Amino acid sequence: MEKKKFLAGCVLIMSFVMAFIFPSFTPACFAATYNLSFATFRPPTDAFAKPWLLPMAKELEERTNGQVKMTIHWAEAVGKGRDQFNMVKGGVADMTDFPGVWMPGKFTLSEVNSLPLAADEPLNILKAMNIISKKGYFDKQWGEVEVLGWHVTSPLVIMFRKIRPETIGDLAGLKTRGSGGYISEYLKAMKMVPVQVLPPDAYMAWQTGVVDAWVHPFAAMVKYKFIELPTRSILDTKLGVIGNAALIMNKKKFASLPPDIQNVVREVGAKYCEVYAGVGVDEDELTIPKLKAANIEIFKLPPAETAKMKAMALPIWEKYIADNEAKGLPGREVATEFVKALRQLGENPPYNP
Repeated sequence: MEKKKFLAGCVLIMSFVMAFIFPSFTPACFAATYNLSFATFRPPTDAFAKPWLLPMAKELEERTNGQVKMTIHWAEAVGKGRDQFNMVKGGVADMTDFPGVWMPGKFTLSEVNSLPLAADEPLNILKAMNIISKKGYFDKQWGEVEVLGWHVTSPLVIMFRKIRPETIGDLAGLKTRGSGGYISEYLKAMKMVPVQVLPPDAYMAWQTGVVDAWVHPFAAMVKYKFIELPTRSILDTKLGVIGNAALIMNKKKFASLPPDIQNVVREVGAKYCEVYAGVGVDEDELTIPKLKAANIEIFKLPPAETAKMKAMALPIWEKYIADNEAKGLPGREVATEFVKALRQLGENPPYNP
């Protein structure tokens, strides 16, 4: 018995010695583990939880053979959503998905992906952002954290409570809940009146007529339960996306990971940014049959009116350029590179450098 204990002790000591001298031969049971805390404003019932966030955590663990474990802190459990950029920057949390709109004026260059009528396919906006990100345009404004990828929603449409507009002129004067930023500037260009409505107040605002129209992806009809209330029509405009959002990680935490695990984190993060974009599109596709069943008309404007909408979008692109150039930032260069990338992907944005 003593001999067996002695031999077991020798094996254990030799394992530690071999791990020190030959780290690449370290047994799996002695491999370091890295716990990543993910803060999110989303509840576990969120439409994106099951198809996006939970699989991302699972794949990170599987592809690192259990070395990376991601713990999700749901529903602002470790801090308000608006504070989560600074939480990740300061190390309170390791990762989050952060909408730049929550810190107005900070991420102005990456607002290029939220400009009106940029693309028909949101995945192309994401791909174009990846192309120009590699040129370092966003490094300064987002450089306090590690950006693993960009998030975009499915295309925005305009929902109408009581009308089915025939022309752009029919939109004038309508009180409209917009998505903020340059999309709201675009609504103003079409003579609509953007009104701020918080998500918890959405149902009441639609029910009581606080707003006449609502700008959001199709799935908002179910998310905010508008489908239960009178709704006349939906203009399928592909107005733009809600973008300028990123999957981010604490820089020190990322730097502490071995290079092979850094690569996995980057690859998985980028993959699930594409998954995120796809989830929104899937939600819309599931919503459209419900809208038709509820006799809500989905329509497009005639080509001549669509051309007018595109012409009205161009000054908003110029405003983005002017706003950034006034701050000494390369707004025109970013817009030019973004459009170049989009055209390579088959899109036709309004801005023509």
